[in-house]
Amino acid sequence: MLPKVRVGSAVFHDHLTPDWEAGVGDVFVLDASPRMGLPPWLWGRVVREAGKVLYASRPTASIWLRVPPLEETGYWWRLMVVRSLGPVAVPVAVGEKIPSPARFSYPPKVTRSPLPAGRLSGSWPEISEAEERALGVLARINKGYTAEVASLSMVSLPTARKALQRLKEQRLVVQRTNRWPYWEITRKGVSLALRMWGVPRGARFPIRTERRTKTAYKHRRASRLWNAWLRRVGFDVVGGWSEVILPGARGFAPDALAWGWVGKHETLFWLEVEGGHRSRAQIAARAEKRLLVAQGFARLYGVRLVFTLLGAPWAVQAAMRGMTRIEPFAAVLLGDWNRFGELPKVRWGAVQG
Repeated sequence: MLPKVRVGSAVFHDHLTPDWEAGVGDVFVLDASPRMGLPPWLWGRVVREAGKVLYASRPTASIWLRVPPLEETGYWWRLMVVRSLGPVAVPVAVGEKIPSPARFSYPPKVTRSPLPAGRLSGSWPEISEAEERALGVLARINKGYTAEVASLSMVSLPTARKALQRLKEQRLVVQRTNRWPYWEITRKGVSLALRMWGVPRGARFPIRTERRTKTAYKHRRASRLWNAWLRRVGFDVVGGWSEVILPGARGFAPDALAWGWVGKHETLFWLEVEGGHRSRAQIAARAEKRLLVAQGFARLYGVRLVFTLLGAPWAVQAAMRGMTRIEPFAAVLLGDWNRFGELPKVRWGAVQG
């Protein structure tokens, strides 16, 4: 959903003036969703930047971060969003329903009569939900192949292809060729993605949040296709990102992280890709360390963990030697990175593969 309200350099998805017992509220709405390409811990940064603008020019204002119901996002995503907020210059509430004053971080100010808000009309190109998803993904990764954008935006290949072609027509992305055709976001596309998320103009925001490394093509390809890989296996996946640096994980960055459900259990799907450029002992030690970090992260948020290692068969076998301390809430899956969409069954507390 593109913004339609403006206050100074900040844009918002809506403005509400609810009747509260003490007066009329002045509530600006930002929409947050797993489908918009942004990891949940960055929504707090969006809210803080928007809050700075409101505090300076609209002292009566408060922010409602409108999110999908828990049934759609699960507990983990919502908790990550809430914990990312930190101190904000204006009162903030998070939820799927219009909040009462008691739901804000501190009591919001009220007015005697509704205050107007500047409306945006005709400022943005008309783009569909699939196009918004693809744009958000490319804002994170900068450039990628159609299959990678489809996987990260959780749509089919034909839908992604059609969405990218439409974005190209509006000069939000361009298609280039380097051995194979790929897509790259333009400056205009980056600007629209930032406004789509609600980031004010001029704000310092980590737009390119995919980890910057000299990762080999095959390694990065497996990471970006992780969502599609899991869905091909049959897992219930809500969303995911490639190469993210996680808060509270001691600076560790999984090659990809997705989340969803295994049966009735909310689950994180943590991916490590092993290219085999180390000795067998180094591979085993690295796998052990990353498994322990992943289990600690899942324990911190009270969800289950499917830790998967993909790579060349010999490297996967070497990694298995380091995976001995597996918690009851975790499962380890080992797979061949050449066999897209194939993984062993989950067995809690054990290694499969």
